[in-house]
Amino acid sequence: MKVRYWSVGVVASLGMASSGWAQMVSPAYVGNTAAPNPYASAPYLQGAAAPRVACNCASPGGYTVAEPTATYAAPVGNYAPPAVEMGGAPAMLEGAPCDGGYPMPADAGYPAASCDAGSCDGGGWMSGRFGNLLNRNCGNVVWGGSVGFVSLVRTEQNPYYFSYGSGQEDNQLLDVRDVGDDWAPGMEVRLTRFDICKQTGWELSYWQLFNNGGYDDVRNTEVVGSLDSIRNEDQLNFPSPYAPANTYVDNAQIHRVDRDWNIHNFEANRLIVFSNPCACGSPWSFNSICGFRYFRFDESVLFRADNNDYMIDNDPTEYRLHTITKNNLYGFQLGGMSEYFATCRTSLVFGAKAGVFANDIDMSYYEGSYTAPNTINNGPNQGQLTVAHADKQSLATIGELILGVNHRIGCKWRVGADYRVIGVGGVALPSNQIYSDTRGINDVRLMDSNGSLILHGAFIRAERCF
Repeated sequence: MKVRYWSVGVVASLGMASSGWAQMVSPAYVGNTAAPNPYASAPYLQGAAAPRVACNCASPGGYTVAEPTATYAAPVGNYAPPAVEMGGAPAMLEGAPCDGGYPMPADAGYPAASCDAGSCDGGGWMSGRFGNLLNRNCGNVVWGGSVGFVSLVRTEQNPYYFSYGSGQEDNQLLDVRDVGDDWAPGMEVRLTRFDICKQTGWELSYWQLFNNGGYDDVRNTEVVGSLDSIRNEDQLNFPSPYAPANTYVDNAQIHRVDRDWNIHNFEANRLIVFSNPCACGSPWSFNSICGFRYFRFDESVLFRADNNDYMIDNDPTEYRLHTITKNNLYGFQLGGMSEYFATCRTSLVFGAKAGVFANDIDMSYYEGSYTAPNTINNGPNQGQLTVAHADKQSLATIGELILGVNHRIGCKWRVGADYRVIGVGGVALPSNQIYSDTRGINDVRLMDSNGSLILHGAFIRAERCF
């Protein structure tokens, strides 16, 4: 019988936007009120501020007049305002990202600039990852945050079987891969700070998988012959009553394996955007990623046997083997994100990150009863207890691939979904610390850290800039 469970934790943390959030904001309007006013001499535009110009791929020179903030009076004669320079980047720069727009009188001859009229559109597919922030008013810093749901599947590791029926020895049972290993829910939060003028920023992110656990068991009524352990426990003495340990695990009524694991991931990345904020015409953008990453992976495997009844309740005659590993990976990573804007509001994201990390590992091993460990009864380790605790520092690697889609809703909100594949190498797994020769407690203390972890699944989020 297989049972799976999840326990939900509450985490307060900062996060990052790994695929960009700033496409939510409207294109900045270009204009500088400190610059000379081309309309100052116009009889019916006295006191007018310089017109704001929005980057617009559809216009001849790449810019469209979006918002002159003039005071209107009755026109005198047939006066016509001077034309606004359309070729190249204007010299007047002022940004007002997603300010709701300032509709103009219809007789002024200029298009209205509002979210509904499209003032949030245009920049997003021209300036790339942080599109719709076409603001070069230096010092303008924008913040963004997101909250999301994570759903990941852990791929199968190497098998490890605990039990078999004595009448059918080739039918091995209780594989550790079958316990709590199919799906894990989680959460993600992010915080981003981006300098529009410098085209650089910082991203912080945190995501975790909630405690993913479960158990599987087999009873003597489900096997041919007696229910026995694959390992040779007769080389150990059970603590009380003092007897060969195999008498408490072989010919048992029930064998059970419990397993749980959880993951925490934190990143702080420096971003550099390689795109021209007013490079109209290209739907592509790219930004580099360079930063720190902390990845923690904890796992526990507990095997128990009872030869008295079908209840696993930690009574003194129950046999138990419990192994716990804790992997703490610290290091730096490099990567990049490329974004393709299919429309002004919808984009596709492609990304990759990788790094080499120091892995600080902690491992605990215990074999015996609920109250005391076994004793090795022969060999070079005779008389030693079957208890081990070890620390180890080694190298590990993490690689991550990202494929996602984003869609902006209004000026400041965006929703997105990513499919990610995360591979981790050089980690310690509990099942890799269990040896067939039960006398080899010295080998257990050396710790095996050649295991791997592969996760894949969905990250779904809602993002907002502010």
